[in-house]
Amino acid sequence: MPQIWQILMGYGISLKGKSLLDLGGGHGDLCLMAHNSGAKKVRYIDNAIDDSVYARFHKTTVELFKQDIEKNEWGNGFDYISCLSVLPYLQSPDRFLNDVSKTGSVFILECQYAGDGPGLREIQNDYHMESWLRVYWDGVESIGKTLVAGRQRYRTIWVCKNDS
Repeated sequence: MPQIWQILMGYGISLKGKSLLDLGGGHGDLCLMAHNSGAKKVRYIDNAIDDSVYARFHKTTVELFKQDIEKNEWGNGFDYISCLSVLPYLQSPDRFLNDVSKTGSVFILECQYAGDGPGLREIQNDYHMESWLRVYWDGVESIGKTLVAGRQRYRTIWVCKNDS
């Protein structure tokens, strides 16, 4: 079971009967786990979906869209939005976070910091990340860490939500 899934389950997030929008989801591990756990709707958007991803989701109801996540053409009405290890690759991470914060969904984020691959240079640690996320969300909470294989680096998993 992927680390992120264990962290979400440990935090009490259940996707059974819920909807998930995964933005920039790599090979789609989180989407597949959500689908298999009984999520009512799963949408996966990434600009690099290849044949192996299409084949992996062939017999599922997961909606696959090959498009740029920064264009904010995601649709709406999702209970959860996830974005795992994608923020440093975006042209405008601030605009992206602002757009996501206005959806009313609970946002699940994993992001690498300075010194971790293409990490965000201006984000040095969890304190800096939390301060940045609080610009967009009322509630920001660190719920766990994932270990990056081969690098011995940890990435923090954040859950962000607004009161309104």
